[in-house]
Amino acid sequence: MTKPTVFVLDDSPPILLTLRELFADEGWEVVATDAWAEVSSGIFARKGCPLVLVCDLNMPGIRGEDYCATVRRYRPDVRIVIFSGDSMAQEAARRLAAPCVSKSAGPEAILAAVRQAVG
Repeated sequence: MTKPTVFVLDDSPPILLTLRELFADEGWEVVATDAWAEVSSGIFARKGCPLVLVCDLNMPGIRGEDYCATVRRYRPDVRIVIFSGDSMAQEAARRLAAPCVSKSAGPEAILAAVRQAVG
């Protein structure tokens, strides 16, 4: 099986660093950034390997829910996990049919959600 790639889109440098290390320790390729254009180019360029997008909902310049909906529309094979401290995150996750992990839940919760998404 091809190694999964996990894209992390968040505007918090400490969260990006933590998740990059957490997912890399699983042996996954990780792209962690606050730049949605970088994530987009990576998602749309990669074919043939499992892709997971871990996305915050509150990003400067873009609504995370809208971004995830666009990814889902053009790349339905990308598995999406919402990772947010937003009070409306559960509702957004329901609309996207994606799991949601609260940022306050800790690293094991997001790791478990991404492991499940990777399959």
